[in-house]
Amino acid sequence: MPKDEFFHYTPKDGEEVFIIDADFEPLQLETMTKEGILTMDKPTGGSSDLLLRLSIARFYPPAPKEQDSVLYRLLGMMHSRPFVEMRFPPRGTVACVRAYNSKYLHIVFRMHAEYQLNEPPTNPVWFTPAQFAGDLVISRDGSHIAYFHMEVPNTRRLNVDMEWLLEGSEENPDDMRAGIGYMPKMEWTITDASHLPAEEPTAAENKNPEEQDLRGKTPEDLKKPDEFLWDSLIDRESALRLIETEFYPFKMVTYHNLTKAHQLSREQNKPIHAQRFVSTWALKVDLQALEKDENDPVMSEFAKTLLFEYEFPVTMMVIAPNRTIVHKVNTNDFFYMARSVFGTGLRKLLPLQYKRFLKEGLRKLKRGTVPAA
Repeated sequence: MPKDEFFHYTPKDGEEVFIIDADFEPLQLETMTKEGILTMDKPTGGSSDLLLRLSIARFYPPAPKEQDSVLYRLLGMMHSRPFVEMRFPPRGTVACVRAYNSKYLHIVFRMHAEYQLNEPPTNPVWFTPAQFAGDLVISRDGSHIAYFHMEVPNTRRLNVDMEWLLEGSEENPDDMRAGIGYMPKMEWTITDASHLPAEEPTAAENKNPEEQDLRGKTPEDLKKPDEFLWDSLIDRESALRLIETEFYPFKMVTYHNLTKAHQLSREQNKPIHAQRFVSTWALKVDLQALEKDENDPVMSEFAKTLLFEYEFPVTMMVIAPNRTIVHKVNTNDFFYMARSVFGTGLRKLLPLQYKRFLKEGLRKLKRGTVPAA
C-alpha cells in the first residue's frame, strides 16, 4: 500500500502551488442495476493465506509511478485507495491540445481509474466511474496553471460501475457481483491560478486571517478556457472524439443514439449495427425509458422488442431497417465460441469472430430471411 508521503508534496524552489476544491455527492443506491450493494460487508471466507492473497492483489493500489503521482494525489482527495492503473483495459489517460496561444495551452483529457473502498477483513468493493474528464490551461513551459477542472460526467443515466466480492472460499475466491449506478457529482476545481508559495505571515497578518488568505494570490482573474484568446483551436467535440478513439478504436465508426440510428437505417436502407451498417448502442436503462415514451409509439415498441431480446450482460444485434432483429449473440456466448474455435491467441482472433457475426447477419438479410424495409 502506498505510504502517506505520496499524498503530500513539498514544492521546490520556484515551483508554484494552487488550491483545489473537491466536491462529491454519493452514489444514488436506488439507481443500481443490481441489488445487494448494502450487504457487501461480510468477512471473506477461507484461510488466512487466502485473505492475505486477496489483500495484496485486490485491496490496496500499488505505489504510483512518478509520472502518475499528481493524478494519484488528485484521486486521493476523494478516497485513500485510488487505482490510477485500473484492473482492466482500456487503462490510462489520454490528452489532446485543443487550443494554444503564445503563452498557454488548453489541454482536454480523459482518465480511466478506479477505487477499492474496503479494508480487510471486509470484502473488496470496486468503485469505477465511467471516466474522469478534465480541462487544463497551462503555460507553455509548464510552470504556471491558469485553470484546472476534472469531473465524472453526469449527463447519462448511469455513470459508475460497482463490483463486490461475495463470501468466498479457496476454491472460488472470485465470486463477484456487479451493478451500474448514478453518481450526481464528483469533481475537482482549482480555486485560483497557481502562484509562488506565500512567505511566513507577519504578526499583523496572523491577527487578520482575511489578509493572510490573500497572500500569494496573483492579480490574474481565474478565467475559463473559452474566455482566453487563442491563436489556434479545434472545437471541443472534435478533441473529445480524438481522445475517445484512442481508448476505443471502434469508435472511429460514428455511433448514433437509437432513435437517430433507426431514422438513418430507414433512409439509407442499411441494417443497424456497425461499419457498413448504421451503428448504435444503448443501455438497458435507456431502453426502459424509451419504452415508456408515449410521444413516440414506434420507438417505444422498438425498445420493447430490444428489451425482450436482451440477455445480460451485453447482446449484440444486427437489425433490419424495418426493426426486425436479423441476427444476435450474447457476449458470453460470443467469447465462448471464440475460445472453442481459436483456442490461444484470443485477443488477435476475436475480430475474426466478430466479422463472422456481421457477415452472418448480412447473409440472412440478403437471402431474404428478413425484408430490407
